[in-house]
Amino acid sequence: MRERPKDLNLYGCGVSIATPFLARTKVMLKVVCGREKITAFGKVIYGRPEIGMGIVFTTFEPKDQKLLEGWIIELAVPQ
Repeated sequence: MRERPKDLNLYGCGVSIATPFLARTKVMLKVVCGREKITAFGKVIYGRPEIGMGIVFTTFEPKDQKLLEGWIIELAVPQ
């Protein structure tokens, strides 16, 4: 499925989706920003139809973690 993450941070993100997965479901996320992409593995920590689901990252490659850190810094700096 293709959904836009919300509240993306170093520990996880939220996903607005009408039919969220059950809590404790293992997921693989591919997050794209421009031409760059990370792949992260995680676990659903909550899922509610009215707000979507929250996902906590469990593992990802060190290069992907470094890229995510760069994205977070870019988002935090006012343009």
